Amino acid sequence: MCGIVGVINRDRLPVERTVLADMAHAIRHRGPDSEGCYIDGPVGFYFKRLAIIDLVTGDQPMTAGR
Repeated sequence: MCGIVGVINRDRLPVERTVLADMAHAIRHRGPDSEGCYIDGPVGFYFKRLAIIDLVTGDQPMTAGR
């Protein structure tokens, strides 16, 4: 099963990638096949992917424009 972690800094400081990576490391068992990171200022997400179905188009983070 895939896993996701996220941070929203209420003080509007930019999210540090290392913080998200440390959080994602704690859930590495949820998705060892792929990973992705999305940061936009004070908001950040990190995805861990377990590839069972849809090996080609199921990569994360999934985006749809802005």
